[in-house]
Amino acid sequence: ITDIISRGRCHGKVIDSDGVKQAFFMGLIGQEKGTTDTVDAKTDIQSIFADLALSLHNAGFELTDLVRTWFYLKEILPVYEIFNTVRSDSYAGKINDWRVPASTGIQGESATGREISLDAIAIRRTYGNWPKIQVMTSPKQPEAKTYGALFSRGIEIAWPQYKILHISGTASIDEAGRSVY
Repeated sequence: ITDIISRGRCHGKVIDSDGVKQAFFMGLIGQEKGTTDTVDAKTDIQSIFADLALSLHNAGFELTDLVRTWFYLKEILPVYEIFNTVRSDSYAGKINDWRVPASTGIQGESATGREISLDAIAIRRTYGNWPKIQVMTSPKQPEAKTYGALFSRGIEIAWPQYKILHISGTASIDEAGRSVY
């Protein structure tokens, strides 16, 4: 088990065991200050994706290794469209759109009071055939990319003895991708 250090802070842990590296990122933050106004929100959101890419790289991972993300936005509805655009732009050409991470956008302040923060999990096989990682779908909701959001409804991580399911938190999204609550 090793610490993930980025920008002088410990942001999580890497566990490397039996041919599988797992990274657990906690409390990644964007730039120092921001507001909920959309111009500053876009800058804040862009900075969180830059921080994520840097932290993944520093821990020996890539965006394609992401399996789960949790984004905490101080005010989610006013910036959700901008957030989705920045996420898609940040992933473009760097992540397989057929296996994007499960994700949840949560309205709430980070522990540090920043406008946006992020927790994430990445997994990389270093040898062997396990775990198997695949996208889960829902018959009740279209894939998020059909309305411009780049995340999976869920990710299944399967080992021979057990499975872990990461389900996206999209209960308030209707079939057209609109927030309904």
